[in-house]
Amino acid sequence: MSNLLPHEMAELRHALARGMRENDEAAADMAEAVDDPNVYHDNAAYDEVIERMKLIDGRYGPIAIKLAEAALARYPEEDDDTVMIGSFVRVDFGRGEENVAVVGLAADTDIYVKALNNGQHGMIASAESPVGMALTGAKAGDDVTYKIGDREVTAKILGINQTWIRRFEENAE
Repeated sequence: MSNLLPHEMAELRHALARGMRENDEAAADMAEAVDDPNVYHDNAAYDEVIERMKLIDGRYGPIAIKLAEAALARYPEEDDDTVMIGSFVRVDFGRGEENVAVVGLAADTDIYVKALNNGQHGMIASAESPVGMALTGAKAGDDVTYKIGDREVTAKILGINQTWIRRFEENAE
């Protein structure tokens, strides 16, 4: 099960609604393609619509599954002292300080990319990635260890900013 922030959930719902509109259009084309409801063989228009519906299902079916299995994560509160989805974390990977934004979905990182391009620096880590899983639930001052391939990486959490995402979203509007 994935935990999604409200804006991530909204993006997926919009995408699914787009898929449902495409499917409705394909269903209308299906009705036009079939003059006689009993004639489904040797009908190129019918076959074309069936292929289109398969593509629509392949594109939007995984989104529907992700939404069905997702839980709505809350935005971090200022006094939350553990890393969670949406936290902006100051981390030292042993080569100097870096900032890491922990997010819910690897594919839905637009707001984080905009923040990083807006004067923040660092990397974006999905909560499901090795570094994201290691950081999630940890507190400032903790050392976390995770594996990348056969290599073990240790990082020290220097600080956690829980309000940056709200401030950034308010300024973006």
